[in-house]
Amino acid sequence: MSSVSGDSFDDRKSIATENTHLLQGNQGSWLQRNLGLSFRRSQVYKSLAVLVISTGAICSVLTPSMTPAIKTNGAPATSSSHDPQPWDARPVNYKVPKYSRSSSRRHSGATVQHAEAVNIPFPSYPDPHPVKPQRLSLSDEKLAQALPTNAWWENLVMDLDSPIVANPYSIKTRPEGIEICYPMRLAYVTNFSVTGGFNPDITFSLEDAPTSEPQVTDYDDLSVEVTYGLGNDTNMVLPLVRGAPLITVEVNNALPVLKWQVPIKSLEIPEGPTNKEQSVTYQVQLSNGQSWLVYARPAIQMEWTNTTFMRAYKQGGYTGTIRMGLLTCGFPSASWQKAFMPCNEDAFEVMLPFLHRYPVSGSANYRMIPGSADGDKAELSYSFETRGVGDYGYLVSLLPHHMMMIDKSLVKAYRKPAITINTWQSMMMHWTSRGPMTPIVANSQNENTTWTFSLDLPTLDFYNQVELPPDNTHDMIMKFLKSDIKTPMPISNDTYHLGKGLSRLARLALIAKQLGKNDEMKLCLKRIESHMTSWLKGDSDANRLVYDKTWGGLIVEKGVKGDNPIYDFGNGYYNDHHFHYGYMIYALAVWMHLDSDAAGSILDGKLSMYATALAKDIANGEKGEREFPVARHFDWFESHSWASGLFKMPDGREQESSSEAVNAYYAVSLLGSVLGNTQMRDYGRFLCAAEILGSQSYWHIPGIVLSTYFPLFSTGIYPSVFATNAMVGVIGGNMASHTTWFGTNVEYVHGIQMLPFTPATEYMLDHDYMQHEYGQMGMALARKKPALQPEWAGYIRMAEAIIDPKGAWDGARLTLNATAFDDGNSMTATMYWIATRPLDVTQDPKDIFSSN
Repeated sequence: MSSVSGDSFDDRKSIATENTHLLQGNQGSWLQRNLGLSFRRSQVYKSLAVLVISTGAICSVLTPSMTPAIKTNGAPATSSSHDPQPWDARPVNYKVPKYSRSSSRRHSGATVQHAEAVNIPFPSYPDPHPVKPQRLSLSDEKLAQALPTNAWWENLVMDLDSPIVANPYSIKTRPEGIEICYPMRLAYVTNFSVTGGFNPDITFSLEDAPTSEPQVTDYDDLSVEVTYGLGNDTNMVLPLVRGAPLITVEVNNALPVLKWQVPIKSLEIPEGPTNKEQSVTYQVQLSNGQSWLVYARPAIQMEWTNTTFMRAYKQGGYTGTIRMGLLTCGFPSASWQKAFMPCNEDAFEVMLPFLHRYPVSGSANYRMIPGSADGDKAELSYSFETRGVGDYGYLVSLLPHHMMMIDKSLVKAYRKPAITINTWQSMMMHWTSRGPMTPIVANSQNENTTWTFSLDLPTLDFYNQVELPPDNTHDMIMKFLKSDIKTPMPISNDTYHLGKGLSRLARLALIAKQLGKNDEMKLCLKRIESHMTSWLKGDSDANRLVYDKTWGGLIVEKGVKGDNPIYDFGNGYYNDHHFHYGYMIYALAVWMHLDSDAAGSILDGKLSMYATALAKDIANGEKGEREFPVARHFDWFESHSWASGLFKMPDGREQESSSEAVNAYYAVSLLGSVLGNTQMRDYGRFLCAAEILGSQSYWHIPGIVLSTYFPLFSTGIYPSVFATNAMVGVIGGNMASHTTWFGTNVEYVHGIQMLPFTPATEYMLDHDYMQHEYGQMGMALARKKPALQPEWAGYIRMAEAIIDPKGAWDGARLTLNATAFDDGNSMTATMYWIATRPLDVTQDPKDIFSSN
C-alpha cells in the first residue's frame, strides 16, 4: 500500500468559518443512549519529584446590604496620582500586536488540509473531515502542523455555548464578551458526583465595540490565546494559561466594561505597593459575599454606573491590561464547598505586589535525566513566558499532584506581621473538582521562567516483575492455556474490541513463552498475524483506517464517510484513540518481540511502519510535525489524558478509563524497545509514569491527603460524601463522577480503572490503596441483585490478588467460569497474574497456590 500523498500547504491555509455539523445536546446523553448497550472499555505511585525554579532557561528536548459603600471619598472610584515608573518600556499607545505570540500572517477561510504526510502506509481520506476547524486564525507555522483534537480548550473551535475549563475558572468566549465563572460556587455534590456549574460571575466586554467572533490566534502546551476584533483598531486579547489564578485581558484602544452577575455591595481601592507603580487595584465586594479584585495597568478610573456594572471612566480608548480574580480567603475544613469568606484588608494588601507580572504562554518539555541509573528518572519542565514588571514575581496556582512534588522552600510569600503563609495562600486558594489549587510565587523578574519536575519512571517489560512459581502453578495454568487457545477469538467490527481480542492473544503468547510452550506461542502469533494484517490492510469496510488530512491523524473511515460520529465509539472524530490503538500497539509489540522476522517479512516489510504510525497518532513526541499533534490526548498540566475528541463537552473534556490510558503508553514504550527506537521507548515510559501519577491522584480515592503538605487543610481532594466511593469513574474538566458510560455497578466503576492487567498495573495499583479499595469492589462477588456478570468476576479476583494472593487463587480456581471472560481477558491470564503477585518472605508458593 502506498504512502499518503497529501495536498499542498497552500490548500491548508484557509480555516473553517462556516458552521459545521455537530451533535446536538449533551454528549453524555447520546453516549449513554447509543453506547450503553455494549461493554465499552471493559496509594500514590512511589515517585519522588522536586520542583526547581530557574530563570531564562528552557529545556531543549522535547497550562446583605444592597446599599453602595465606596471607600474612595467620592464617585467614581479612582486612584491617586503616582510617580511614573517604567514597567516594560512599552509606549502609552501600544497596540495588541505587541502582545501577539506569533507575528506571522494569520488566516481565516473554509478548509484545512495538511501538507503531504510522509512514512504513513495508510491511505489518505480524500475529503475534508466533517468537522472543520472553526475560529482558528493561526500563523503559517502553526497551520503547517497537525491540529489538536483532544486539547483542554477544544470547545473553542467546536461550540461557543460550551465552556472551556481553565481551572480554577470556566470560560465562555461569546461574540458579545468573555464570560468568567468560578464553577465551584455552583458545585453540586452527591455520593455519585462532584460537579461545578456555569453561570458567569463576570462578563468582560468593550464599550461600543462591534460584535466580534473570537479567534484562536495561538496555542501551546499550557496556554491558548483568544483574540477579539482581530485586525481592528479596537480589540482585546485573552491569554488563558494553565494555573493562572486570575483572568487577564489585554485591551487595545477601547473602554472595558465589567458586568457582574449579582449587585455590587462596595468598591474599594486599598492602599498598597501596587498603587505606586502606575496601576490600580479595586476590591469589589458583591452582595452574595464574594470578593473580587480588578487590577488595571496603566491605572484607569472605573465608575460604578449601577448595581452590576463597572465601566472605564475616560475619554477615548484605553490601552492596557485588566486582571480579575476571586479572593476565596480561606476554606473551613468543615464546609469545604463554601466558596468564599470575607477578606480582611491586611490579607488583601498581601496580594498586591504579585499582580504586576503575569504568564501569557507556557510550554511543557520532557527529557531523560542524564546519569540516572538505567535512565530511571525523567524531567518535566514548564516554561512560562511572562509580561509586566515587578521584583516580587507572579502567581501560579498548582493542583494537588503538583503540591505533592514541590520543594516547599520555594513557596514564597510577601511577609507582613500577623500574616502567615497559610493565610496568604488561602486568599487565592480556589477549589476545583480536582481539589484545591494552591497559589505559589514564581520569584522572577525575567520574561521566561522554567519550572522543572523530576519523575521516577517505572521499569516496563513484557513480563511481570515476579517470576511464575514452579510446580503446580505451571500445570494448572498450562491446562487453562490449552483451553483458552482453542477458544475462537470473537470477531468484532469495531477497533476497540478487536484490539482487546488481539491483546488477549498477545498475553497468551507471552505466558506460553514463559512456560516453554513454543507450539502454543506460535499458534497465538499466527492468529494475531491473520487478524492484524487484515485490519492494517483495510480488508474490512467496517474498521478500515485512513489518514485524515484536515486535523492530522488515523481514523476509521466509516466514522466520517457516512457522517456517523458515534460509529466505533467516535473513533472517526478522534474519540478514545489511545484506548483503541493502545491495544493494537501492544499486540504488535508482543508479536514482533516473539517473532523477530515479522517486521521484515509481513506487509512487504512495512509492519514497523504501520506500528509506528499508530504509536505516533497517540504519542507523538516531536513538536511541530505536520502528520500528528504532540501527545494527542495527554494534558501536560493535569498529568492525565482526555479521551474526548471532536465533540462539544459541557465539562470541557472527559476521560473514563485511566488504566487503559496508562496501558496505551505502556504499549508505546514496549514498541519502542522492540523497534530499537529509544526516543519512542522513553517517551512512552514517561507518559506512562505521568498518567499513573494522574490516575492515582484523581481517580484513586484517597489519593493525596492535603494535610500532609499544608496543615491548613484536613480533608482530601474530594468531599467526604463522595470520597467514600474509593474510586472515580469519569473525570471531566469540571466534574468527577462515580459512574461509567455503560452503568453504575461498582465492578464497572472500579474495573474500568484497572483493566487490562499488565506489568504496568503493578505500578498503578498500589498495595496500600488496594487494601482500602477492595472493600468496595469485592462486595460485588456476593451481590444478589443485580447478579455479577461473570465477565467481571475475573477482574475482581485479579484485584484481590494484590492484597490476598491465596484468597484470589482459591476463589478464581473454585468459582470462575473458565469460558466466561471479558474479550480482553482469559482464565490463563487471570491465574498467571495471581500467581505472580509478590509474597511475604515467610510464605511458600506451594502453600499459597494449591491445586486442591
